[in-house]
Amino acid sequence: MIADAKIRVFQSPTEVARAASELIVESAASAIQTRRCFHFCLSGGSTPKPTYSLLAATDREKIRWSQVRIYFGDERCVPPDHPDSNYKMASDTFLTSVPILPNQVHRIPAELDAPTAALQYEQAIRSVRFDLVLLGLGTDSHTASLFPNSEALLACDRLCIPIHLSQPGTDRITLTFPVFNRSRRILFLVTGPEKAEALRSIHDDPIDIPRRPAQGIRSINGDVIWLVDREAASALQKNTV
Repeated sequence: MIADAKIRVFQSPTEVARAASELIVESAASAIQTRRCFHFCLSGGSTPKPTYSLLAATDREKIRWSQVRIYFGDERCVPPDHPDSNYKMASDTFLTSVPILPNQVHRIPAELDAPTAALQYEQAIRSVRFDLVLLGLGTDSHTASLFPNSEALLACDRLCIPIHLSQPGTDRITLTFPVFNRSRRILFLVTGPEKAEALRSIHDDPIDIPRRPAQGIRSINGDVIWLVDREAASALQKNTV
């Protein structure tokens, strides 16, 4: 069970995307006013796409993009133009539609061999504290590329590591708990009935990070907010807001 979790339930994925975009705009304004730069770490997968679309269109003018720096929480070991690339998804969905320069986008160089790419990215982010991290939730309770029973869950002295999976062509590079948990704000986006049991287990079952890696995400000096739709929240036992 995650103590003091902030879970906000909405009627639809569209409402989740709207709430997420509003929180991103709010976080950007606060970071830029306070520190003159907004360090924003993106999630891959399909769930954040509607949020990215809002940032590219409706909310485009609400963010001072010249003072934004973009990062990625994980990446598949593919070139940046590959259909499975998280960078390509984010680029196609919103990065090419906002006034942001290439040197403001810090992608994981996943076209290199995985250990080299992980080491290079770790060096690039070592002095960075993210203002906002977007994360998703897999049906097996993984987040980013932190999978159940993975050695990555034990990484306490690395910020970015390669992940070797059993299926060919599925190797990945992921950030680790230490870098996620020092972020100022962490925002989970979870939608759909297929995520209901994983979400319930994360929030209502005892802490068991090897089985439920998303339970290991806890902001040390910030907050963790879960934006979920009604279907994803359908199995939750605890009260939500």
